[in-house]
Amino acid sequence: MSAIYSIRPRSYLMKVRKTASIYFALQGIAVIGWWCLLVFVPASRVYFQMGSNENILLAFWLPDLFFLGIGSLFSAYYCRADHKLMSIAVWFVVGTISYAAIYCLSFALLTDSGWLGVVFMLPAMLWSGVFAIGIPPISDYMFRQTKPANTNWILTKTFSQIAIVWSFILVIFPYIITDIEAKIGIPNLEFPYQKLIAVVLFIAISSIGVSSAYTMSKTGKGTPLPLDHAPNLVIKGVYAYIRNPMALSGI
Repeated sequence: MSAIYSIRPRSYLMKVRKTASIYFALQGIAVIGWWCLLVFVPASRVYFQMGSNENILLAFWLPDLFFLGIGSLFSAYYCRADHKLMSIAVWFVVGTISYAAIYCLSFALLTDSGWLGVVFMLPAMLWSGVFAIGIPPISDYMFRQTKPANTNWILTKTFSQIAIVWSFILVIFPYIITDIEAKIGIPNLEFPYQKLIAVVLFIAISSIGVSSAYTMSKTGKGTPLPLDHAPNLVIKGVYAYIRNPMALSGI
């Protein structure tokens, strides 16, 4: 099939905006509610304290409330109204929360404290970025067809993407998550033959993703990434039975 499958209808963009609006509204309310908790329930500060002095944590109140809390609420309103400042507001929030999250992570690594704050900040940074990318005009650049090329070159790009993405998602991120879990005292899940079962499941399930990627490149003439996606509809191989086997494999 032709490139028509890559065209995103207005209804899709509207759904993205409305979902982003809900997310940023909840994020803004959560930030404001969190600071109310810290102010009115002083005993809660110990769970989020950074270092030995609680003033290090409390000093964040002004930028957190105005830039992140109120900024998220403005972003929610602009997304809902499809305002011309929507993209600027959303990326302002992304920049704010990214700086705060990375700072908290580096502080936690240096002092071995404040890990619970990192647990909340990093996912918020991730989801804020995801919604920002899905909103025009950035989304117009993030969802593009791959340029016509030799099949071997497309396969090379596809498996290079797999190597990079899987290294982060299946190695680096899990390592960071388990390390943070240990820091905040979450016990490890352990059961007999755990490693053997894990290896068998990993090989079996990841083979679905690998074979799907191969079919996507060979038949669809594109890569799995939205910013370099296939121009042709693929209904062969695993795609004859599952609409998105790579997503299923990843989950």
